[in-house]
Amino acid sequence: MKNSTHHVIRQHELRRAGLVPSDLPAVKLLPGVRLPSGQSTFGMATFGMATFGKATLESADGDAMRIVGPKLTSAAVALRGRTASVFMGACLLCSTAFGALNSAAPALAAEPLSSSIAFAPRTHFVAKQNQPDQVFVREESGALRPVSGVLTENNLSGVAVGDERFDADRIAHITFGSVPSSFREAKNYFELRSYAEAAAKYRLAAGESDRNVVQAAARLRAAQALLYVGSVDSSAFADADREASRFLEDFPKNREVPLGRYIQATARFLSGDAAAAGALFQAIYDEVTNSVPSEGYGIVLGYKSGLRGASAYLEAGMTQEAREIFQRMTSNLPGLIAGMTEEDRNYSDMLAIQASARLGEGFALLAGGNSSRAVDFFREQLNGATTASDESSRLSTAALTFGARLGLGLALAKEGQYRPAQIELAIVSSLDHTDRDRVARALLGLAECALNLPDSDSRSQARAWVETVLNQYSDTLWVQRAHALLGTL
Repeated sequence: MKNSTHHVIRQHELRRAGLVPSDLPAVKLLPGVRLPSGQSTFGMATFGMATFGKATLESADGDAMRIVGPKLTSAAVALRGRTASVFMGACLLCSTAFGALNSAAPALAAEPLSSSIAFAPRTHFVAKQNQPDQVFVREESGALRPVSGVLTENNLSGVAVGDERFDADRIAHITFGSVPSSFREAKNYFELRSYAEAAAKYRLAAGESDRNVVQAAARLRAAQALLYVGSVDSSAFADADREASRFLEDFPKNREVPLGRYIQATARFLSGDAAAAGALFQAIYDEVTNSVPSEGYGIVLGYKSGLRGASAYLEAGMTQEAREIFQRMTSNLPGLIAGMTEEDRNYSDMLAIQASARLGEGFALLAGGNSSRAVDFFREQLNGATTASDESSRLSTAALTFGARLGLGLALAKEGQYRPAQIELAIVSSLDHTDRDRVARALLGLAECALNLPDSDSRSQARAWVETVLNQYSDTLWVQRAHALLGTL
């Protein structure tokens, strides 16, 4: 090494970018981690529960620039050059609170499925045997009130427990009391991430229980578990599709039907039928955008289904259908959000969805083969992005900024600019803690770029990124593509 240049990302820069809350405490430096090439070291700076990287850049012979990863699980940027004076911005985010990218398994919601888009909670709630069911009801204040008794109805039209009845959208989660032993065993297998065994036990519980509400829960959770089996055996996606379809056929009025349809559409996409998946996702979206919205369908799940539907259509080459969804969203969302308050629990999610829909035209250009125009579009979006001024707009800022960087990275790759593309994709994979689909796509993009570069370790780098998707992002739309790419390595 002849000389070295250092660039530290300062706290105020991260705060100004809206990437960390302004009230988090000052940094605590942790030991640096030397990358295999020895060209760069990453120290760690901790902001409360969120951890960001600090880069030390050292000059070396040659003017090459490359992405090294994922020894730190997510991609890290290593720059090499005679005057490495510019840090390109890919910091490593390792935050459990914000969906850690370096965990051994996906950071999934601990709430039940109907209240979260993440289709597999870390915990399937089951009370001690012979205990009453517990239903956790949202009050107007946002607090959860537990109601104990026998759950007799769990439908889109309402939930009945004991002598009380509640609207379906007020239910946060349900803890079952009386269930077959197979249901409890399935729960334990799921939490051990033994998904094949969990699916088998849930299927068994669906036949053993004499309670309709438990049968439905078991059937849906079997479908969820099978989706996770798909990360190691892609044939399980078709099984998940069939299991979800059976749930929908047997329990058409169940409160978790919207989520069952979401899982069915995901499984259909991962089974290889993107066009059919697009139609299934769009049908869920239509339930919340009709002149009279369907009872029991959450607005966040509905609009996120619209985004996934558009993505599925783009994968199928159906750019016009995708554009129609994006245009509907960009037309409807401003008025919808204007009618909300910042205290509304869906407010920040809807802002983020609006930002994602705004980027739709760029991805449609990319899918239609207009990569040069897509590069210009995404750069324009990045230049016009504003920083987050408050907590509620942070998701929106992340959706617009990281979504545009993802699109720019993919478009640059289509233009054959693989090194610059990798930098954009590394920023997304390392820093975006808000959208697992986006991170998974960025990781695959890094792998695809690596395979087009002359580096001696390109294949091993690509394999590591692909395996990260399979091991940590098995709840995303990109698992099947990861399987296909891994088969070529």
